[in-house]
Amino acid sequence: MSLDPNALLDQYEAGITQLRGLLAIVPPELRDTSPAPGEWTARQVMIHLADSEIVGAACFRQLLAEHEPTLLYYEQEAWAARLDYAHASAEEAVALTIVLRRSTVTLLKQVAPEDWQRRGLHKTRGWMTLADLTQHYINHLNAHIAQLANIAAQA
Repeated sequence: MSLDPNALLDQYEAGITQLRGLLAIVPPELRDTSPAPGEWTARQVMIHLADSEIVGAACFRQLLAEHEPTLLYYEQEAWAARLDYAHASAEEAVALTIVLRRSTVTLLKQVAPEDWQRRGLHKTRGWMTLADLTQHYINHLNAHIAQLANIAAQA
């Protein structure tokens, strides 16, 4: 897959601006309403984004520091259940996500062009390059922002 590192970095960094507006998408009074039985609430989605960014930050660092590492993997449903996503602070989660993403952006701005092809093995996605991982986290944030907008629109 040929992904332009500069464009990827710009899109990944733009996620910080998107995250700053995240709390405004779903007002506090709607954050604990599930859009459908068995689906996550807006609060749970926001907490998931923070935990996903924690794992992503580790994966970015693994790819840059280690030779073909096995990338960190987590079972999101287990994390949501065992880490009590239903009662965690959405505000703290969004703030953490922003800090983590900003830190990773700073790291990625220092990457040599050839490092974008460094790769690691993901349990469910197979081999992923740094470029692939960056695209994955761009898509992940965009999908959840659309999910949050859908939750707000249904209210």
